[in-house]
Amino acid sequence: MANRIPSKTRQALLNAMLTPVVNEIQEMFQIENIMDRSRTAEYVKARTFFYRYCTTRYRLTRNDLGWFTGRDHASVTHGLQSFANISSYDRIYVDEYTSISSRLDGILNNEPDETLRDFLAQYIRAAPLSKVEEIYIYMINYEPGIMDSLEFILEEQQIETI
Repeated sequence: MANRIPSKTRQALLNAMLTPVVNEIQEMFQIENIMDRSRTAEYVKARTFFYRYCTTRYRLTRNDLGWFTGRDHASVTHGLQSFANISSYDRIYVDEYTSISSRLDGILNNEPDETLRDFLAQYIRAAPLSKVEEIYIYMINYEPGIMDSLEFILEEQQIETI
């Protein structure tokens, strides 16, 4: 199965959602760039935590995460399986992930993320009607709570909400 490249709209949304997460994880692990091809333990652990956090918090596909990190979906799958395997016997690993996940939620204010909401508001105002519909459908599936605060923009665009 070949990797699909996300649409330009989806790419913009992924960049807006995931760049702050990457920045925080890099700072927490004190690494230069999580996307590097390094196989050192800290880089692998950081990527594994990143994949786990993004699939549970944002419910993103492995293909989306692979595109964002410059890898394929199989690499993301391997990272997630590694997380599951290590978690089954290493309680410290699980506690570390839980701590980092809670810290990320607090730092990024993911209830819903105001930065993402502001980006979406700006993007929706400038987007053609067909893209607004695509954004709306994508976001109600992956981040339902965030669209509640954008209803006024959708009304400006004359979009009928589902």
